[in-house]
Amino acid sequence: MWKNRLNRTLIVGTLGLVTLTACAGIGLQGGSRAEVSGYLATLRTHQQAGQTGTITGRLYLAQPGIPTPLIDWTVTLLPLSPEQETALHHAQAPYLEGDRRPLSAEQLEAARHVIAALRAAAETDGEAGLIRTAVTNRVDAAFTFTDVPEGRWLLTAELPGKLSTLLWAVPVSVTAGKSTVRMLNDSAVWLEGLNR
Repeated sequence: MWKNRLNRTLIVGTLGLVTLTACAGIGLQGGSRAEVSGYLATLRTHQQAGQTGTITGRLYLAQPGIPTPLIDWTVTLLPLSPEQETALHHAQAPYLEGDRRPLSAEQLEAARHVIAALRAAAETDGEAGLIRTAVTNRVDAAFTFTDVPEGRWLLTAELPGKLSTLLWAVPVSVTAGKSTVRMLNDSAVWLEGLNR
């Protein structure tokens, strides 16, 4: 019974947060249209100037002991403005405050909407070309993104299971001429939510 009350409280809290951010002009995509457009224009300028770097990493589960590489798995790279990153942290708050216990199916869906809104923001602004996908290789589940404009980005991946789904949403900074490594594993999970 107390779990149902806790879940209802978390749902109401999440919906309240979404309402407050929308009223503040932030909205689900985590940034005003002008802020997001300005950030995307900056990324495009960096790209045209050749100010790009590389992101490499691996997608795997380290628990329960022997690492399990997630081969042939899709990893997506999305532009991430400062306000969008703040919205991402707000969306993760119920998971962290709940000691990383799986969120309800409704909360999982709300979190997916936050990530979908990041993608939609780039597509709406005519910058869908900044959205990238990579498939992990069959050797060690490695992925690589090359020629990534200098700036802040978000690596995302999803692993559905029988009872719950793991979501990765890992911010990463790209510096021109450099390679950045990010491991997407158990400790980097953004949140976990129960399936319907």
